[in-house]
Amino acid sequence: MIPEDNSAGYDVVEVIGRIVDAGSFFEIKARWAQEIVVGLARLDGRVIGIVANQPQVRSGAIFVDSADKAARFITLCDAFNIPLIFLQDVPGFMVGVAVERQGIIRHGAKMVTAMASAEVPKFSVILRKAYAAGFYAMCAPGFEPRATIALPSGSIGPMAGRRGGQRHVRQEARGHQRFRPSGPPSRRRGSPSSGRT
Repeated sequence: MIPEDNSAGYDVVEVIGRIVDAGSFFEIKARWAQEIVVGLARLDGRVIGIVANQPQVRSGAIFVDSADKAARFITLCDAFNIPLIFLQDVPGFMVGVAVERQGIIRHGAKMVTAMASAEVPKFSVILRKAYAAGFYAMCAPGFEPRATIALPSGSIGPMAGRRGGQRHVRQEARGHQRFRPSGPPSRRRGSPSSGRT
């Protein structure tokens, strides 16, 4: 049901359908900010709220609208004393000029604030990946959920392992270039013939 390949998409609504009581999931705002799924369901007969990343849409990354959608839903559940379950498969918040102009930091902060201030019981399940600030926004252990559970395929980190390795190699290559002296010796800063120290 959940592919091991982090780049492969799947429908998280099907996963939710297998976790909750049969036919009880009621998705809210299904056509808006589809990269995150929120809704009410019953688990062993009790009402719960679910916040889940949708890897089928934009890899489940958190955008401005999805942060707002999640924040409003979390606030709703907190107001009506409905426990929350977070199903994480998140590469993080979306970054880039376009989303920064839309205010991703401010909207992301709304989501984190709503989640952190919710007083209802919270549970976090890492389905496949939980990277960067998205991990924290989806109720990381630092925000004291009642339990954090990771499936065997789960991966947690500041960024995807492959991406992090590529970045480290690029930084190492730049680092070696940065400290090489450039130009003839007389032009180097601090050399005896340059007159500067």
